[in-house]
Amino acid sequence: MPIEAAIPMPLQIVIDDVGWRTGRDGSLENQPYRTGIDRNHGVEDYLAVISLGRRLGMAPQAAMILSEWDTRNLLRRVPSTSWMGDAWDNSPIVGAWIDECAQIIRDNRQHFECAIHGVGHEFWGEDGKMTRAEWNDHRNEPRPVDTIRAKLELFLELHDQHQLGRRPRAFVPCGFTCHFGREGDNLQQELSRYGITSMSSPFWAMSRTYRPQYNSFGFDHDVLVVDRGYDPCDWNVIDPDWRIPPTWPILGMHWPNLLHMDPSRNDEVIDRWVKLLEPWGRRFRQTLSPNTDAFLVQYVYYKTATVKITGDEIVIDATESFSVPWKHRPPAPLKVKVRGMPSGLQLQDAVAGKVVESRQEFGENGPVQVIQIPLTAERASARLSASVGGG
Repeated sequence: MPIEAAIPMPLQIVIDDVGWRTGRDGSLENQPYRTGIDRNHGVEDYLAVISLGRRLGMAPQAAMILSEWDTRNLLRRVPSTSWMGDAWDNSPIVGAWIDECAQIIRDNRQHFECAIHGVGHEFWGEDGKMTRAEWNDHRNEPRPVDTIRAKLELFLELHDQHQLGRRPRAFVPCGFTCHFGREGDNLQQELSRYGITSMSSPFWAMSRTYRPQYNSFGFDHDVLVVDRGYDPCDWNVIDPDWRIPPTWPILGMHWPNLLHMDPSRNDEVIDRWVKLLEPWGRRFRQTLSPNTDAFLVQYVYYKTATVKITGDEIVIDATESFSVPWKHRPPAPLKVKVRGMPSGLQLQDAVAGKVVESRQEFGENGPVQVIQIPLTAERASARLSASVGGG
């Protein structure tokens, strides 16, 4: 079998609407849509996200809604965050569940990554009526910039109050209402000011002033915006039995898509997702991303770098990857999969002059070497050749 090499397409799981305590859809009562599951959310539902991540060796991105974590009625400061306006009172919702769920998140940060989704998910105007959505309206025009700032500050204050980990650097717009490349005041400009470096949303729902620079991703005020594609399940589908493997690098879903109506049976739903995704990640041209930083780096490489076999060398060229105007590039390596290499050999990078880090995994058709290469703008290529281990 000849040696083959590939830059695999990464997969990141993004789960919207994590954080609600009340599951009931309140949209017919001038309240948020929430998750649409007619029960309260608790520890078991956070453990479902963590179980999925642990079993797949990754940290699913949980796009959080934090209004019902408000123990001090802070939402009164920004009346458009709730149907109660400046009379917001969360005391009927506050309980021990907050500390219990926060501790679960703190104890499992390697398998649960918080992203910003919203505070109250919708927008309540001066007339007290709910419209969609929190950050942009149904025409994808941004809410007033002072309101966007106030809500970002409110989200981050609630996040820090409950010590949910590193401040989020990823964002998912509520209702998928967003605009790319808008001149003047816009959402991405404010996200950048608050430390948000990436955003994912379906481009089919996105308005645009111009086409994203790399078709499926682009940069708007230094925020890397990635196309989420189509979610496999509707937002309120509980206990799905989805059997079609992902075709897009982001597997977007909503919290109920991981859950059972009986929370003690959540693992039955997680079992089905793992059965679908674990073999997918072992395919030669695909890989499961351990976290958002690794996903973003691998995805940019996947779209812009090349790998080919030339003689007895594996030649990698990521020059174009470092011409991408990416101000906040995380320090993650390029992942390459190699198959057909005889056992007992290791890969030496002639450009760096050292052996590259590698591990063996069992792919769908036999053993595969997975190598990690820390490229830089100054050294954006590699030439790998096999040699006897230990040399």
